[in-house]
Amino acid sequence: MSTAPHRAVPKVKVLVLLSGFHRFMVNAQTVDLDASEHPAAVTLTLPDGGQICHLERRGEPYRKLAIAADWDWFEAFTALETPENPFKRSAEDALANLWRPDQEVVRLATQIVLPPPMRSAAEVELYRMARGTDILRRVAGAVAGGAAHSPENIAESIRQTLVQSPRNNRIVEELEASLGLSQRSLQRHFKQAFGLTIAGYQRHLLLQLGHRALCEDGASIAEAASLAGYSSTANFTTAFRHAYGVTPKVLQRGA
Repeated sequence: MSTAPHRAVPKVKVLVLLSGFHRFMVNAQTVDLDASEHPAAVTLTLPDGGQICHLERRGEPYRKLAIAADWDWFEAFTALETPENPFKRSAEDALANLWRPDQEVVRLATQIVLPPPMRSAAEVELYRMARGTDILRRVAGAVAGGAAHSPENIAESIRQTLVQSPRNNRIVEELEASLGLSQRSLQRHFKQAFGLTIAGYQRHLLLQLGHRALCEDGASIAEAASLAGYSSTANFTTAFRHAYGVTPKVLQRGA
């Protein structure tokens, strides 16, 4: 069902559709958000007088998150996040920029839509505001594309994905699909930013899991090796000693 168009005050609006379908118009531009296969998102820049008309929404379940910020606040916020503010270049025209949210944005949006039980409504509001700010931080620059897709932001997006899923053996292929870049480009951006290959950083994260299991959880060397992705305790010991300067056995004795 469509709704009558309403004039928007100057603002930036981020819509994240977790599931379902949503069609709307911003001025004369029709925008389709289709989350039937994976979440979808759009960043809208709405100058004074910009019109939005919601045309259709469907899906079971239908889950959508909308975050809005006025121009003054968002320009100041973006200036802190990116040296060049791409929103200033599009401040005179309504603009819709479609993008595919990464795992971290999906996680944050889900937490906002379906927050955990809390003691008061005020706690829920603070919880949602904090995560909404994190989403705005991750998509700052998405309107013009330049800042959001800078090598530094691409590398950080890769790093965040690795931190969330360090044991995912298909993570490079999934990053290639979600970011729309070749594996060679992903590797180049990441190594320039962090001095490691994607696989090297993934091994670093897995060894951290093994280290934590030994130090904090009382795991055996075999259990820590398995957690770190090693089928051989000897190979795990070699990699562990190279990373931390001691063997797992010596670490256990000192724990």
